[in-house]
Amino acid sequence: MSKLSDLRSKGKMVTLSNGMEIKIKPMTLGEEADIGEYHQKEKVFQAISLMVKGAIKRAIPDATDEEIDELNKDDLKTISDVVFEINGLAKGDDKKNSKPSPPLKKG
Repeated sequence: MSKLSDLRSKGKMVTLSNGMEIKIKPMTLGEEADIGEYHQKEKVFQAISLMVKGAIKRAIPDATDEEIDELNKDDLKTISDVVFEINGLAKGDDKKNSKPSPPLKKG
């Protein structure tokens, strides 16, 4: 492994309604690019779906698309919330991570 391996995000554990724990990891750079294309095309639901499915596939590699599509809404919301949080997309993240603009100079 290279020196970059220390910079990988550790992710976050999530407990689903049946008690199973899975580790949700952030998107990869390639996934962000794919999702960005959907966002530019105003296909936000498809972008969110890709993000959540990708996170589940990383956490449970043998999960099928059908199994993922049939997850209950509560677990999908739990996973979605964590996906947004660890990828810096949760509500208020833009305010936490942004620096205030310097004051304008008069004159």
